Amino acid sequence: MWEDRFVTLVLAVLDPLRHEATFVNAGHLPPLLRRGKDSIQQVVEDISGLPLGVDLQTRYEQCVIPLQPGDSLTFYTDGITDAMNHDDELYTRQRLITQLSAEAEDVGLLGRRILDDVRRFVGSRQQNDDMCLVCVGRNKEG
Repeated sequence: MWEDRFVTLVLAVLDPLRHEATFVNAGHLPPLLRRGKDSIQQVVEDISGLPLGVDLQTRYEQCVIPLQPGDSLTFYTDGITDAMNHDDELYTRQRLITQLSAEAEDVGLLGRRILDDVRRFVGSRQQNDDMCLVCVGRNKEG
């Protein structure tokens, strides 16, 4: 009965003393790393393993990413990028990246701006998937 069930997961452990994040990815969408407003890249895409529950023997790789002053990480579910408007258009990862590229005073404002943009995009259309967005970052001062 449960053989066809699985969960995707991306796990990040933030080390504020070393200014780095250690990642493991089990089939989840890769987080987006913002280094200034002009550089946004997917991280841990190349170490993504199978979702949890697919193969109990799977071993997962970890990856360490240094975090520079002002860097931020955005974690999201496909409910964000697959959110649909009344014209059956998807929100898309590219639109998410566009929002990440805009100027923001801090990571909290960045996250709120993304959520506001998703809400405007969908309007009153009922969504069929959950949406989760987590934005974390390192202060610009160090």
